[in-house]
Amino acid sequence: MIGWHSHNELLIQIDPSFVPMQYNTALGFVASAIALLLIRSSIVAGVSSVFLILLGSLTLTEYIAGVDLHIDQLLMEHYVDINTSHPGRMAPNTALCFSLFGLGCFIASRSGSYQWQQSYSAILASLVFSLGFIAFSGYLIEIDTAYGWGKLTKMAVHTSFGFVVLGIGLLAYTISSLPSKDKHKLPMWLPWPIGIGCLSLSITTWQALKSHEHNMVELLGSSANNFADEGVLFFGIIATLGLTLAIRTSLSAQIAEDNKLKDYAPMVALFFGIALSALLYTILDNTARETTKARFEAAAYSHANAITRGITAYTESLYDIEKIFNSSQHISREEFAKYVQRNLQVQPGLLGLQWLPKVTGEQRAAFEQHISELYQTPLTIRLFDGQGYVAIETHKEHYPILYTEPYEANKGAIGIDVTSQSYSQPAVYKAIDSRSPTAISPLNLVQLKDRDDAVGAAILLAVYRRDESLTHVAERRSAVLGIAAATIEVGSMIEDILINYSKPGGIHMHFVDITEPNDHQSLYTHASRYPGANPPPAVFDIGNEKMHAENIIAFGDRQWQMIAIPAHPSLYPTWDPTSLVMPMAVSLLTILLFVYLRHSIRQEQKQSKLIEEVKKSRQKLTETQERFELSVRGSGDALWEYDSRSGENWFSSRFTEILGYLPGELPNTLDTWRDHVHPDELEMANQAFMAHLVDDVPYDIEYRMRTKSGSYRWFRARAKSLRKGNGEAYRTSGSVTDITTRKEMENSLARAKEAAEQRSQELLLLNRDFNAILNFSSDFLYIKDAEHRYRAQNLNHACLTGQDGVFGAKGKTDFDIFPREDAQAYFDGERAVIEQGEPLIDHLESYLRPDGSTGWVKSNKRPIYDDQHNIVGMFGFSAEVSELIEAKKVAEEATQAKSDFLANMSHEIRTPMNAIIGMSHMALGTDLAPKQRNYIEKVNRSAESLLGIINDILDFSKIEAGKLELEYIDFQLEDVMESLNNLLGLKAEESGVELMFDLPCELPTALIGDPLRLGQILLNLGSNAIKFTEAGGEVVVQATVKERTKDEAVLQFAIRDTGIGMNAEQQQHLFESFSQVDSSTTRKHGGTGLGLAISKQLVSLMQGEIWVDSEAGNGSTFSFTCCLGLQEAGAATAMKTRKELNELKILIVDDNSSSRLILRNMLENFGFAIDEATNGTDAIAMIEAADKPAPYDLVLMDWRMPGIDGIETARLIQNDPKLQSAPTVIMVTAYGREEAQLEAQDVELAGFLSKPVMPSTLLDTMLLALGHGVVADSRTSTKQESVKGAIRKLNGAEILLVEDNEINKELAVELLRSHGLNPTVANNGQEALTLLDQQSFDGVLMDCQMPVMDGYTATREIRNQQRFKDLPVIAMTANVMAGDREKVLEAGMNDHIAKPININQMFQIMAHWISPKATSQQDSEVTANNDSEIELPPLSDIDISTGLRVSMNNKSLYRKLLTKFYDNYQDFKATFESALAESDQTSATRHAHSLKSVAGSIGAKGVQEAAKELEAALIDGLDDEYVRRRLQQVDLKLAPVIASLAQLDADDEPTPAVVTKEPALTDEQYQQLVSLQQYLQSYDAEAMSVLEQLTPVLSSQLPELVTLAELAENFEFDQANDLLEQLLKRLRNQ
Repeated sequence: MIGWHSHNELLIQIDPSFVPMQYNTALGFVASAIALLLIRSSIVAGVSSVFLILLGSLTLTEYIAGVDLHIDQLLMEHYVDINTSHPGRMAPNTALCFSLFGLGCFIASRSGSYQWQQSYSAILASLVFSLGFIAFSGYLIEIDTAYGWGKLTKMAVHTSFGFVVLGIGLLAYTISSLPSKDKHKLPMWLPWPIGIGCLSLSITTWQALKSHEHNMVELLGSSANNFADEGVLFFGIIATLGLTLAIRTSLSAQIAEDNKLKDYAPMVALFFGIALSALLYTILDNTARETTKARFEAAAYSHANAITRGITAYTESLYDIEKIFNSSQHISREEFAKYVQRNLQVQPGLLGLQWLPKVTGEQRAAFEQHISELYQTPLTIRLFDGQGYVAIETHKEHYPILYTEPYEANKGAIGIDVTSQSYSQPAVYKAIDSRSPTAISPLNLVQLKDRDDAVGAAILLAVYRRDESLTHVAERRSAVLGIAAATIEVGSMIEDILINYSKPGGIHMHFVDITEPNDHQSLYTHASRYPGANPPPAVFDIGNEKMHAENIIAFGDRQWQMIAIPAHPSLYPTWDPTSLVMPMAVSLLTILLFVYLRHSIRQEQKQSKLIEEVKKSRQKLTETQERFELSVRGSGDALWEYDSRSGENWFSSRFTEILGYLPGELPNTLDTWRDHVHPDELEMANQAFMAHLVDDVPYDIEYRMRTKSGSYRWFRARAKSLRKGNGEAYRTSGSVTDITTRKEMENSLARAKEAAEQRSQELLLLNRDFNAILNFSSDFLYIKDAEHRYRAQNLNHACLTGQDGVFGAKGKTDFDIFPREDAQAYFDGERAVIEQGEPLIDHLESYLRPDGSTGWVKSNKRPIYDDQHNIVGMFGFSAEVSELIEAKKVAEEATQAKSDFLANMSHEIRTPMNAIIGMSHMALGTDLAPKQRNYIEKVNRSAESLLGIINDILDFSKIEAGKLELEYIDFQLEDVMESLNNLLGLKAEESGVELMFDLPCELPTALIGDPLRLGQILLNLGSNAIKFTEAGGEVVVQATVKERTKDEAVLQFAIRDTGIGMNAEQQQHLFESFSQVDSSTTRKHGGTGLGLAISKQLVSLMQGEIWVDSEAGNGSTFSFTCCLGLQEAGAATAMKTRKELNELKILIVDDNSSSRLILRNMLENFGFAIDEATNGTDAIAMIEAADKPAPYDLVLMDWRMPGIDGIETARLIQNDPKLQSAPTVIMVTAYGREEAQLEAQDVELAGFLSKPVMPSTLLDTMLLALGHGVVADSRTSTKQESVKGAIRKLNGAEILLVEDNEINKELAVELLRSHGLNPTVANNGQEALTLLDQQSFDGVLMDCQMPVMDGYTATREIRNQQRFKDLPVIAMTANVMAGDREKVLEAGMNDHIAKPININQMFQIMAHWISPKATSQQDSEVTANNDSEIELPPLSDIDISTGLRVSMNNKSLYRKLLTKFYDNYQDFKATFESALAESDQTSATRHAHSLKSVAGSIGAKGVQEAAKELEAALIDGLDDEYVRRRLQQVDLKLAPVIASLAQLDADDEPTPAVVTKEPALTDEQYQQLVSLQQYLQSYDAEAMSVLEQLTPVLSSQLPELVTLAELAENFEFDQANDLLEQLLKRLRNQ
């Protein structure tokens, strides 16, 4: 099947000369393998077997019925062996094998192990094996009849081998499935597989001999061949039959019930023998016929081949004529006659050889004069019509006979033009055009005009001038000299050829020209030269001939058919008498076998009868003995007898049996008895026996005897004696009874009685202890039955219930004792215990004390089971925890009060702190005296430190209050590390500490979790590391993968510093709240002591651990783990391959070993060759040494190094005269990048890298330095591709937009239409319902608040109609408060899109629900509007970037939206007050809602928030005064927006705006804006402090800061970050 699908013909047909395996055959083998491997699974094997039976049966039906069921190429269109009558159809023997194998597997897989199942499956397996073996052998001995039936499709070689394997497999399973009791016996069905196998071997051997039949005929003659191959077949069949019957008879003799089958064996043998004789005669007779026919056809073919060779020899005469005319064009008559004389002599069939020159019309007269002179008689160019000569007209060219030999016999042909006769002209020009001999037959020749029985023919060959091109027909006709011709008398030629080229074959032959399909011409009949041959018939009617052969002979370009028939019936007989010999022999052997079997069976019957009589006699005797034995054994006793006279003793077999011996192992003596009696009882037993013999004392004693295993058993012996007249005992008989079980029971009873007495004593003690436990336990203990009724209780519980004593509450329920509410609670809790057996563990319950107060207990209740594991009750114990509950409540209240106090105080402190920081910052910007500046700087630093403390207190308060929850969102680890670098880098640089990141390339970066809190942990630990590390030290942040699964990874982060370190005592309290290392560090380094405690809590929430390894004076390593999810399609930033960057050789120059190691690991992961140097001097030496053999391509140079720094080293390298070419240098610095750039102005540096170095930053810098493009960041492109994919999916969708606001309508319609969607607008819910009745839509975008009918009502109406149950309805509303999404879903909408619209989110949500029925022909990709020249003037209180993002950066659309906003909302206050005056609360709410939505879309966020509060006031039903105050706030926010939009309305066509340059900022102010962005991205509340400092100072220059401050105070950090990004971009451009 793989071969068919992969077009690998080697797998399909092994060898091009072999038959291919059809696809259905391969499929059948797969099903066969499944059926055989899973044959014990009756369902799987049954289904596969039925499939095989159907596959084979249907294919056989196609062959038998001659129909096409169209199953041959159902699963695969065949492209191999397609020129058959039925391409793709498996061979019939293949189909038969699949049917047989499927039936065999089906029978074998059925439940049960019946003999008939095994027999049938074994026979079917043998048949499959046989068919496969015969076919496979056919390939080995090259007989196609073995693997193909007639002209039908043949079985492939690997198909035949597959059936051999399947047959063996099924047979092996059948044998292995024999019952265990029968596995040591041969199965009754064994003869059939053996017989089938032997028969297959016989047939194969016969076929092998058959393949060499022609060799046998040549060596031994046809009769010997019959006796050879058919004799082997006969012997094999007889041997198979004899072996099968012998095995069958042998097996049947072992089974009595098969005797009836043996009676039929002679008849079966006789039947099969006669049938075999008939079959053998048929085979031999057919073989004889086929052999005779083969000899006849071989003789006919030999004659035809001889005639073909002879005609070739006759044709060679023409080539001889060609040679002489090629040697000279002027050949005389005498030369021609001399040259052809030899050919005429050796080829009697030649009537003549002629030369016919080409004579043109102009040359005719000259030619006629020439031949007249040559032959001295008037001659012209003429023709012969069979009666006489006829003159012809002059043509363009003639081919008359010039020379002919022998002349006398052929002189009448001189001058005859062969092109003037219709039957010869085509042959002439065909000979010229084809450059090969052509023929004319039959032909009327002048030479044969007097012979009616003779048929003439001619062969023509064109002769051309030498050295002329004969490529084209025109060239050949131009270059022809003439025609060489040979006239032949057909009969003479054939007889001459047969005499010289063949031996007499005893066949008559008739030759017919069949070149013309509709005009066959009889040529000649050859009578056999064989002695005694009959004369040939006048007419060869092959329909009446039993044996004939037809062969085709080429005569020039003509085709002759040779029809051959036997010359005499005895030469090729159709019946061979020797065919009767073998069948007669088989019949005779069959009769002898029949007589032998008949006689043998009768003898067996006589013997069986005698044996049966003997068996019956023995049976009667055995039954008598068994009855006696049973009577004795029934008592279980052994018998013995003692003869006092002879001293002989006898024991029954039972005696030895009860001692564990086999019969005969113990001698029947008295000593045997004495040897086995226990020594302790031997004396007593002897005395008792002698007393019985002498004094007739009754003998009934008990003693022990040793068994064969060595153990002792107890026996009771009793006896009676026969006595003489004097009382002397002479024969004593008795019995021995095994009483070991009784003795053991007596001993057990004694031990049980003793144990019971001991147990009773223990129970008394246990009862005393149990009562003590019950009565002195402080817990409440009680037992209840299955009906919840008390059975017992301890005294403490009795005091609680007021029921005295342990059984005081027996029979009562909790409803009889406790208040109903408490009792019901107890009952509900205990139901699961008693009814389901589920224990109740540490369940807190309240109870009513006698004094009326409430107490609390922690109860544990477990079920009680009886011996049948049925629940019969419950045991409970309840511990008093009232004091603990009260204490916990007090502690929680204190904790909550503390947390509330901390949160409130931190918030209250922030307000004055903002003023302190802002004012001190402004003061530092003025001219101050040194002493004043010192004071103010200290105030500023102290305020910032205090602000950090307050932030820690806020986080700690959240953690303690249990309100801190982690996000679980997609993020990139690189973003977190870049943010950490931005926050820590400046601090590290100011402290003189080198900060490094060690991030392996295999680290997963596309993660799922809370990036903010992960960054907070890293920031806390990194800040501490920098804080406690002196200048010149280093801090390394390392990340590794600890564990990884398919969906998540456990990352381990380590922050290592070279700071002051800690001792063991300091580490013990390190992660406790408000804990510091010691008082000195608190004074020196500051801090609240909350950072590590907060980090520990955050790590715990991330399912991780945090710990520290430190040593005083040797630095610290803080490590933590966290569990993060892995994004499905996430990947780190793509890296350029080593191949693209070639074989880079890089030198790292850095005095810091950690920095070198980190860079080396990164670069080696990229596949580069790395060397290291610790200083500039060594680096120069290494570069000079490697310059000629293998120079360095790149140098990563650290800036600050001892000795000569990096910049000076780079300068020396570039000016080094020893270097042929200086390597590219990238400067790496942990300090001020700008300072380094200033110092390196005269040095050619390819780039700068700031520590800590990220892998992606390193690679990008290298690529730029080496002239390559940087690697594209896929994080943004992935999102863009997702949005583009959503837009492509929505292409052509018919969307119903339900929106009442004009601006929102225009925005939505433009967005949808520009992205390939077809929107239709409805102004309210009622119009939407009407349009849905009229048109078909793929989805609905539904506003929620509208006049006439709102979106909620409209959606419910839509869902009430069955036809719209699957129509996607998506809400588009500005309501984004908690519960709004649930409200739209409850109304029947599918999803929710918030206003202002996030375009990407909108299309992704729509694509999730909406699938268009038809795709628009337009490209769904958004094409940018040609509005690059449109400029928007500065607009007050409007975030243009947000508005452009909503309108997909379509400035033209955005300008329209702004104009619409101006037109619709410049009189908003009057419109709203009018609605209030008319008490139209709904209309007023809708106006507020509309303003909120549209303001957000254009970026007027202040108006949006004010409108939001106004809408909320209306919805909540607040008083009119509050609503009017909210309206006043809206008006204050709206007025500047309307004023700034008025300038847009003044111009119909917008003109490019004049971009004014922002006033310059100080470096410190710009750096504060950069830090602000980092705080916003990490959701750090420190952003509000920065804004409070910057806004008063820069609001006049940067009015966006006011909006930023408002967004930050509302914790809308994402929007604030977007706005800040636009501001920074503008500032950078300037």
